Amino acid sequence: CRMEVCVECRSSELHRGHPCKRTMEAVHESKDQVLSSLAPLRQLQGNLEVAVRRVGSRSSRVPQQALEVREEVGMVFRRLERDLLRRRDQLLCEVGEMEKGKQAALEGQRKLLEQYHFQLSSYLDMVYGSLDKDGGRMALKLREMVSKHSQQLEREYRSLSMEPSQEANISFMCSEPAFSELGHVFVTSVSLQHSYAEGAGLESAQVHSSAFFEVRLMDKEGKPCSEQLPVVSAQLTAPTGASEPATVLEEERGCVRMRYTPEVSGHHQLSVKLLGCDVRGSPFKVEVTHVLTFKGNYIRTLRPVTGPWGVAFTDDGMTLVVENKGWKCLSIFDSHGRKQKAIIDSMTSLNVFGTEGLCCRPRGVAVDLSGNILIADSDCNRIQRFTKEGMCIGVVGSKGSGPRQFLSPVGLRVSPSGEVYVCDRFNHRIQVLSCELSFLREFGSHGSGSGQLQNPWDLAFDSHGNVYVADVGNYRIQVFTPKGKWLRFFGSEGSKEGYFAHVSGVCIDRNDYVYVSDRNNNRVSIFSSEGKYCTAFGSYGYKDRQFVQPVAISIDDQGQVYVSDYDDRVQVFQ
Repeated sequence: CRMEVCVECRSSELHRGHPCKRTMEAVHESKDQVLSSLAPLRQLQGNLEVAVRRVGSRSSRVPQQALEVREEVGMVFRRLERDLLRRRDQLLCEVGEMEKGKQAALEGQRKLLEQYHFQLSSYLDMVYGSLDKDGGRMALKLREMVSKHSQQLEREYRSLSMEPSQEANISFMCSEPAFSELGHVFVTSVSLQHSYAEGAGLESAQVHSSAFFEVRLMDKEGKPCSEQLPVVSAQLTAPTGASEPATVLEEERGCVRMRYTPEVSGHHQLSVKLLGCDVRGSPFKVEVTHVLTFKGNYIRTLRPVTGPWGVAFTDDGMTLVVENKGWKCLSIFDSHGRKQKAIIDSMTSLNVFGTEGLCCRPRGVAVDLSGNILIADSDCNRIQRFTKEGMCIGVVGSKGSGPRQFLSPVGLRVSPSGEVYVCDRFNHRIQVLSCELSFLREFGSHGSGSGQLQNPWDLAFDSHGNVYVADVGNYRIQVFTPKGKWLRFFGSEGSKEGYFAHVSGVCIDRNDYVYVSDRNNNRVSIFSSEGKYCTAFGSYGYKDRQFVQPVAISIDDQGQVYVSDYDDRVQVFQ
């Protein structure tokens, strides 16, 4: 049709002067406008189709996810069931061992008491039966013998323990497990498998200083995600057993930053939980140390001394220095470093060997809990005890490898409980004596394995009573419990930082920092209690803060470090 039609009034028979177009042109233009108006709806239609497919796919995955969680819950509880049964068997085994041990000890004690009771009864029957023999004159013969014998038997029997050696006190204690709070089911996008914790606070910290770490929240695709739920928590447990929660500082998308402040030093455990479960690596082992306050500043030099070795301190502030080559074996200095006197004659100077009260090339010195002085008389293979005035009041030891025998004892220290620990150098062991110098135990053997020693020279105690031994031949410090159980070692041969050429001495400050005199490297190295290298000071030379083969090291209650070297001096640092 070629008839013109008004664009505005084509649906009406009236035309009011509007622009006109041909019909087909108007149809095409109107169709384009309709399609243009429908374009957003077509896009929305596509989006809805995609959304339907996504929701359907997600809906189909929910049963599978629920199935996986059911299987995980079942697996956890099956493992708990196995652990409970295993723990039950362990406890029942412990009960059986306790029962056998107590019964064996009590039965042995009963038989011993029965034996002594039979012997005593037989003796009494014999004496009573003899009193009336020979007209009673036998009593005259028995009087002195019985009196002496009775006193001897009474002393012997009174040393017996009449009380049962064991209590019938096997008990079982168990806090009721909170099964109602065991495990949690969350509706969350956070993936425990992909989330993790990081930061320096997961490894080490310092007392009374804040330590920080972060927990990275990741989804199953390994992408950061944020959650409104309180899904992250952390707990710091000290060696004492005390626990404190870590504080959440800030939360950003996919990251929770946390802080804790330890109150004591030692091995801590940091438990970091996500959705109620430990993250990878949790609980983390955190070594908490005190801040190292030692600066290595030179204070003074103690002189005159000849061949100084071990250094010890008395309760009244005096410093004792063993002299390995002098006419006298022990010099005494006041708190200002002034020499007051020298005591205890040297065998070498008098050309007399083996005499009690004299020493031959002594090396170690310590003060016992009674204030008496103990000296490792190395060349005579013995330990001597002296009063503060230098009078010998006790000697123990001889050449040999048995208990209370020595082969060149070097370092010795007195533990807080009063036990005397001696470095038995060429027997490659540590001997432990009581405060009366009787033998208690020994640990160590010749070798280079864990707990073995080669020429131990010195030892020291940390705040937990652990024993740090200068293992010269193995170029290391070995750490033992007070009973001699091996814990760890640190160090190896070399001249780099943290290495040793000759670990001649060791001491430990009140914050458990370990100071090691290295004779052949002419320096003192400082480590944490775990063996982490901190710093060092000293070099070869005759000036202040230099050393000529430092052979021994000690530390006083004020934290001042005393280093003896072959330049016939003891330098003091702080």
